[in-house]
Amino acid sequence: THVHRAFELRPETLWKVLRALDVTRKPERLDAFLGACEADARGRAGREQEPYPQAQYFRGAAQAALSVDIGALKESGLDGAALGQAIEQARIHALKEFKQQWPTTHPASP
Repeated sequence: THVHRAFELRPETLWKVLRALDVTRKPERLDAFLGACEADARGRAGREQEPYPQAQYFRGAAQAALSVDIGALKESGLDGAALGQAIEQARIHALKEFKQQWPTTHPASP
């Protein structure tokens, strides 16, 4: 139900879902997962034709998280666990920015 409640999720939770889907290495999983979520939402009586903006929101969130410049973090001298932690924090920060911009870029969404 995380995707159904996408607009309510904290950036940390968004990243947790995206990381569990392994979107950094297998981005094709996201579309399959979102297709199943959309089918679940539209499979409910009376909701067959309702829009499902949560899928677009999650795709945008994934794009934001994956846009982090890992090369710049590596160039800063980080490596190992410190690099991994910095990447995760940068992705969460990117998701915070995405979440703040979403209502402006998609005014019809909740």
